[in-house]
Amino acid sequence: MRTTMRHTALWLAAVAVAATGSLSVTAAQAAAPPATTVAAGIVVPGYSPTAPYTPRTGVIINDPQIRDRQRVIMNHIVNLYDSAPPNSRIRMSDWNIAYSPFVSTAIAAHRRGVSVQIMMSAGVAARQDPRTGDYATLKRGLEQDGRNASRPAALRSFIRTCVDACRGAGGINHAKFLTVSQTGGTVASPTPAPPVPAPTGTPTPAPAPTPVPTSPTARNIVMISSANVTKVAMFNQWNDAFTLVGDAKVYGFYERTFGEMVAGTRGNYSTSTSANFPWLLAAWFNPFRDRPDPIMVMLNKVRCTGAVGAGSRGRTVVRLAHTVLTGDRGMTVAKKVKSLNRAGCITKVVFTLMDRKIRNMLYSTTGTRVPIRQLVRDRDRDGFYDLYLHTKTLTISGNWGGDRGAHVVRTGSENISAKSAVSDETGFDVKHVGYETLYSRWIDSVFAKGTTSYTPRAPSDARVGADPWRDVQLD
Repeated sequence: MRTTMRHTALWLAAVAVAATGSLSVTAAQAAAPPATTVAAGIVVPGYSPTAPYTPRTGVIINDPQIRDRQRVIMNHIVNLYDSAPPNSRIRMSDWNIAYSPFVSTAIAAHRRGVSVQIMMSAGVAARQDPRTGDYATLKRGLEQDGRNASRPAALRSFIRTCVDACRGAGGINHAKFLTVSQTGGTVASPTPAPPVPAPTGTPTPAPAPTPVPTSPTARNIVMISSANVTKVAMFNQWNDAFTLVGDAKVYGFYERTFGEMVAGTRGNYSTSTSANFPWLLAAWFNPFRDRPDPIMVMLNKVRCTGAVGAGSRGRTVVRLAHTVLTGDRGMTVAKKVKSLNRAGCITKVVFTLMDRKIRNMLYSTTGTRVPIRQLVRDRDRDGFYDLYLHTKTLTISGNWGGDRGAHVVRTGSENISAKSAVSDETGFDVKHVGYETLYSRWIDSVFAKGTTSYTPRAPSDARVGADPWRDVQLD
């Protein structure tokens, strides 16, 4: 039963483009969300070559308030690791790793012959216990068990860190992505073992039977996310993950950029289009030093009236569900949203942390007031916030870029802050009715959970002098 549940993770309202890359979307499909994994994915520990997990292109969004939806992103990650066959490759970047079942899964993949390479933030690793922390455990398990000796240098497993951004000075490694070369099937060994001669005077043993090759369930898998590999990401935060399956061009872009991160090669804003999915406008990486802010570039293409087949009653709708809007960058983006609201767009902003002056500007009746909601709660009323938004998503429905019926999404790891401009960040820009509809409906749902009051202070029952934000992980 557990195996069946694992492989029949519920996919809602499947849109043809989500599974096949086709742009033929019917009216009924356009009104429904695309293929989306929800909570039925039960992790079956260990590698099963005869019953591997089958990932699909689509979106996963967790819900920390619903037990069956808390682990859906983490289950997806663990299932991908568990289904990678020997001699396949996994590459991963995350700001924080603090979840022991994942650590065990990653080490198990390495031990069965998967090349597992992980990049993490040095600051976070340094705060973990140097002997028992997850970084230290992964370091031992991936690098110090002797299995790397027989592998080509490029395929040796490891976990490493970057002090600043991996691809530049300043910032942090905040990119959250995972690539898997293949799930299921078999992969030829890059270094076949030489034949062992039989001892003198003994019969030559019969050769071992050659394994029958089996077909993979998926190749060239890329997942981007707002989630870290932590318990907090499951039980305290709303997060999303977007997976592409079967696109060698995007997969190669992520593998090359991962190589730059490992080498410490200085980079700037870089993008890739898709070979298989025309609706993927761009897969992208920060930093974007000395270049226009990509979020502003996207917002500057908005026209607030003249929407046809999108938006609401001829007006374009702009929604933001972002963890952080701070500093000059946050103010610039917020002022643009305010100007769009004044020009006739319907706007909506839900956030976790926002500078007071940004909040006051958006909520001011000067011009027009932008509807905003803060989503941060003290669920157990101990004086510390423990339930909050962690996504970094923008949706546009309406007149955009000369298309009066556009449906656009930008999502990934990037907060709207000065630090994210010089940090390793990644995400997808998508133009697709199903994905925009899914994300916009979800933003509406979390917007409804937020409050109009701005509450940087501790709840009334907090201890004197306690910081209510103590346990909130904004990165």
